[in-house]
Amino acid sequence: MSDIEVHGTIDAREMVCSRPILDVKKALVRLSVGQVLEVLCEEEVAGTIARVFVQVQGHELVLRESHGQHVTLYLRRTG
Repeated sequence: MSDIEVHGTIDAREMVCSRPILDVKKALVRLSVGQVLEVLCEEEVAGTIARVFVQVQGHELVLRESHGQHVTLYLRRTG
């Protein structure tokens, strides 16, 4: 477990299609700049989430933890 201060969590495990992206987007909007969102998801979805919210939207990927087939991403809202 990480010692990162988490301000919200999205459990996107077992979600299908674009639902994880929409839920992460809504959660990030509710956070203040600098706060961290914890995202629990499958390995296959983690890359898409990182691409959309880090590479495209410019948020910071603080940490990525692998847990077998599941991944925990920590995203810091930047703007």
